[in-house]
Amino acid sequence: MKKIIIGIITVLSVMLLIISVFVFRYGVVETIVFFESLYVPNPPKPKIKYGEFPFTFIYEINGEEKIIEDALICEYEGVMVYGGIPNKKRVWKRSFKSGRKRLTLIQIDETNEIYYEPASSAMVQMGDGKSNDSAEYYSKNAYRYDAKEDPYYRRPGYDVNEEELLNKYGIKIISWYIAPPITNSFN
Repeated sequence: MKKIIIGIITVLSVMLLIISVFVFRYGVVETIVFFESLYVPNPPKPKIKYGEFPFTFIYEINGEEKIIEDALICEYEGVMVYGGIPNKKRVWKRSFKSGRKRLTLIQIDETNEIYYEPASSAMVQMGDGKSNDSAEYYSKNAYRYDAKEDPYYRRPGYDVNEEELLNKYGIKIISWYIAPPITNSFN
């Protein structure tokens, strides 16, 4: 009997230690979301998990027309938990067929550049969401990238609007066209 009680106390202590580590590391809400998400089913997997979408991006720099032709590669990565209420969603990765990391418009110096961010998300292109007609919708704004900063976080002031793009950098975005999204099914 004594061994059973010691065993139960040991198991409970280990469980309490694991929960404490989660709470300390991620906070109370995130810990609750994580443990609740263990009981939420994953969304169905897509039938089509890979797609290539050719695009043409046209812009001017100091009056000279530039054309970038490439393809947006979209790949299914899996499932992630998000939100304050346990919720799971499919995750898609987006990259360029050419291997480039960004659509760089102008290199300012060794670590700074102005780049264009396509409005087309991998999720929409792969038929896993609704949006504007991504083949026709595009922004005339760009972003400032600083290699010394965190590449996954856009800081306030890093957006470059159409007016600043033209007046400060001599860049005018003309058009963006991408192949239309696919129709996908999920099971």
